[in-house]
Amino acid sequence: MSHFRKLEYTITFPVNISCCGDKDVSCCPNLSLYYDSPEQWDTVYQSGLPCSSREDAAMDVVDVAPARRCQMEGSKWICRAVRYLRGQRARWWYVTMSNCNRKSVGDLHDFDYHLVFTNGEEFSVKHFSADEVGILEGSAVSLMACFFLFVTTCVYTKLLRQRRLWHSTFKTLQLSLIFYILHLALKFTHFMLIGLEGTAPKWIILVAKISETLSTTCFLALLLCLSSGFTVVTPSLTICGLGAVLTFTGCFTLIVSICILWESLVFDPAEVLYTYQSPPGYLLAAIHIPIWFYFVVSCLRTGMVHRRKARFYISLGCFFSLWLLALPIILMAANTALQAWIRLKTVTLVEQAVRVAGYIYMVVVFAPTHTNKHFPFHLRVTQVMSLNDKGQDNNYTPELKSSATDMFTVTPT
Repeated sequence: MSHFRKLEYTITFPVNISCCGDKDVSCCPNLSLYYDSPEQWDTVYQSGLPCSSREDAAMDVVDVAPARRCQMEGSKWICRAVRYLRGQRARWWYVTMSNCNRKSVGDLHDFDYHLVFTNGEEFSVKHFSADEVGILEGSAVSLMACFFLFVTTCVYTKLLRQRRLWHSTFKTLQLSLIFYILHLALKFTHFMLIGLEGTAPKWIILVAKISETLSTTCFLALLLCLSSGFTVVTPSLTICGLGAVLTFTGCFTLIVSICILWESLVFDPAEVLYTYQSPPGYLLAAIHIPIWFYFVVSCLRTGMVHRRKARFYISLGCFFSLWLLALPIILMAANTALQAWIRLKTVTLVEQAVRVAGYIYMVVVFAPTHTNKHFPFHLRVTQVMSLNDKGQDNNYTPELKSSATDMFTVTPT
């Protein structure tokens, strides 16, 4: 960040490395510090420039010299020092170890190093990169909101089961919520550990990404099923509808898996700042567009055929059109209009807000109350299992019943 930036480093190497323990400290390796500007890191990284030219371009060069800041402990030199980093804005800093035009000091792999970058002493910023500040707090808020929504769905479950309206689509919503709560809990744990210790086990964020993938896959399947009328106006999906659900959710899961592998095996942290700054990340955002197109067409077709549900499908189509297109729009805006050091937290926090908004909409729509004009379910669970695929062209349609209030709890006032 722009103030109170500090680098604490500890470098350890064997005392028998040639000449590094002598009075001639010029033979020792250097730590070169660069920041993210065209004339600094972009100029030297993978540029093919001579070693000395790369050191000359550095903002600061630190000699790792036993005679200056090191002490011998057993058979090793241990060098410790603190460097304060000045700047007018938030920026990334890059550190390299080099040994340009010097006497042989052995293999640089013989050097062990421990670097700690901090942004002041406040917990909310100390160990966080500038593009991570705020994610911990945002994840905590989203986690509490999703937990409350899940508890609400549990209350709905009791009422819906009593009325035999606890459909598989509602169960899919609950399953998506469970996976997303797990994702948020793991992400919160990951950033909490970073805030406390400066680092966190990689498996935590990996499992968090897998949980998010499962949650999103369930939610996309829910949207596609509802848009086709499943459990709302028809007891089963058509072959085309089932094929679309399997195709889109399968493609989404495959692309996310590629992103995870790409990030683990191909990502260069010196060049790629976050997932959506890579080809798989762009593909992941782009897959939302064909899903949106199919979703809108299905909502229009189902709403036109079953006019009694037109209000529900107009609301569903409009709201989740914005929901599905949010990620491509956010990504385009972030990668073109936002500064690099605020992209990750902006995309992450907006993604969480959009997801929570989607869950809130579903929980409100599925509320089993007699005042809910958008409540979608009128087919009983037993009817869904036994009816043929004729939707509302059957004797179980709600408009043919004399009253539908028996599905809800009505308390006299």
